[in-house]
Amino acid sequence: MVVGISSTFNFKILLLLFFISCSESWYRSLPKEIQGNSNDLVGLSFIRVNPNRSPMNSSYYLENSSEAIEFLRDSGVEKIYISEEILNQSVKKKKMIGKGKYTQNKNWILIHYVNCTEILEKEGKISEKEKDIDLKILYYFSIQKTVLIPMIYDRGFESFDYGVKDEIVVPYDDEHPYFKKAVEKYQKKERLSHAYFLSSDK
Repeated sequence: MVVGISSTFNFKILLLLFFISCSESWYRSLPKEIQGNSNDLVGLSFIRVNPNRSPMNSSYYLENSSEAIEFLRDSGVEKIYISEEILNQSVKKKKMIGKGKYTQNKNWILIHYVNCTEILEKEGKISEKEKDIDLKILYYFSIQKTVLIPMIYDRGFESFDYGVKDEIVVPYDDEHPYFKKAVEKYQKKERLSHAYFLSSDK
């Protein structure tokens, strides 16, 4: 009898862990409860200029890049990532154009990128390819500072499992002092830019 109870208990624990592992992380979804009125983002564009990357201040390799997110009509969104890699005398340019949809809940914005076109230019040759993607990232819009900041670090159309979310105590609680400190911290990072800033052209 004891063995049977123990086996049943272990099975329930494994089942619970399975459902937890399958559930979507909070930083890839919106809050379930409506927290307030959403902001009108249509026509707004946010830009991030990434710091130049060069291993150990190498004189033969340098990469610079920038990216912009623009909110369109009908809940559409477009992100453009541009990079230039210089290796000795060789230059490779890359432009990635991603499209998707966004949903809102107060200052929280969930972007779901579904399509990406990549254009490469190297040694006078240009190639282009298009692919479907499935990338969800939760951003927070700080109205006062006109900043859009992801809960996890993103670059181009890749996401990395670290960032603001690592310092969040209660998911979606933007009144928590730890949340405010985390947003301040990550929008000021110089070595690894996280925040996108409202374009002055809009």
